[in-house]
Amino acid sequence: MSGSSSFSLPRTKTIESGSMGLDLVYTPDNAHKVIIVFMHGLGGTSRWAWPKNRDPELFWPLIFLPLESDICLARILTFGYNAGFHKTGNISTSVFYFAKELLFDLKYGKDAELDDLDMGRVPLIFAVHSLGGLVVREAYMQGQNDPEYEAIIKAITAIRFLATPHRGSTLAQTLNRILDTTLFIKSKQYVADLTRNPLTLQNLNDQFRHIAPKLDIVSFTRHYRPL
Repeated sequence: MSGSSSFSLPRTKTIESGSMGLDLVYTPDNAHKVIIVFMHGLGGTSRWAWPKNRDPELFWPLIFLPLESDICLARILTFGYNAGFHKTGNISTSVFYFAKELLFDLKYGKDAELDDLDMGRVPLIFAVHSLGGLVVREAYMQGQNDPEYEAIIKAITAIRFLATPHRGSTLAQTLNRILDTTLFIKSKQYVADLTRNPLTLQNLNDQFRHIAPKLDIVSFTRHYRPL
C-alpha cells in the first residue's frame, strides 16, 4: 500500500498464510458495482479465517461468492491485521490503531497493477468477524471526523457483523491470564479492548448508535459469548 498520508504502522507483508492490509481476491471481468471487504477476528488471518479447516479450496469469498448472480458483480477484498494472540510481538497495537490502518489502506490501497481500488466511488460493504467488527466500527467513527476519508465513509452502506462482541467479552480476561501465566506472553492491548464493558467500548457504542441507522446492519451471534 502507498499514499501521501504520514500515518503508517510497521507490519510484515504476510502473517500465517494471510496478507496484511487490503488484499484483492476477486474482481469481475466487467466494471464492479460494489466492493465487499472481509475482516477476520481475534486469532485469525485474512486467509485462514474464512475456509473450513483452513482448506484453500474452500476459501468461500473467492471460490463460492462469485458464483452468486448478484455478488459476481462485486469486487472482493480481505483486510489482514496482526490479531494473533499466541505469539510474542508488538503489544502497543489496539483497536484504535488497527482502525487507522484500515482507513489508510482504504484511501491509498492499490491493486496488483497499482491502480486505485475505487474506494468511495461505489457502495462499500463490510463482512466482519469478532474483533474485526470493533475495528470497523472504530474506523467508521474516526472517518466521520476526518475530511480525508469523507468519500469512503459515505460509500459504506452495510456491515455484516459475525459474532462481534459489541459489549465486550468476559472471556478476554481469561485469555489475558492464559497469555500471561501459561504462555508467558504479555497481554495484548486488543485483547484488553474486549474486556466486558470497558469505558472505550461504552463510548464507541454510544457514538456508533447515533449513526448506525444510516447503515444496513445485520448482526449474527452465537449461543455463547464469543471473542
